[in-house]
Amino acid sequence: LGTIEFDASQATLSTNANTLDDYEEGNWTPAITFGGNSASLTYGATTGGSYTKVGNQVTLTFVLVMTSNGSSTGTAEINGFPFTVKDDSVRVRSSGFVTYIASMIGVNSAVFIYGQNNTTKATFITAGAVDAYTATASLTEGNFSDTVTLRGTISYFT
Repeated sequence: LGTIEFDASQATLSTNANTLDDYEEGNWTPAITFGGNSASLTYGATTGGSYTKVGNQVTLTFVLVMTSNGSSTGTAEINGFPFTVKDDSVRVRSSGFVTYIASMIGVNSAVFIYGQNNTTKATFITAGAVDAYTATASLTEGNFSDTVTLRGTISYFT
């Protein structure tokens, strides 16, 4: 009594957009790539994440503890999302932020995460001197020491 239970797979009982027919909680494994690669990159035992999916909205939380940033180069991305990011031109619908940062190099402002359409990943960026929309810079391998720790969250639509 007093509980609502959803099937493990999304129900197709209603075509009404206002009917909640999908709820899921679980774990996921976040991973970093630089330029799409992760050669020799290693993580500590506490790396992990959890998610909640309500309808078509997913909220992820994560902890990433690197023990070596490896040898790959390029733009830093977080990968392994449990669901694909919706193709949506309004990018704020798939955004998040890093709530805790340790051992990053040259990062002097907030770190944001923007989901990449039709993928299971997002790009790390920092806000520029003006604002987060007009003056941003993607993080790269050069911003990650061998012992970076990141905690954060991102919400997006599927």
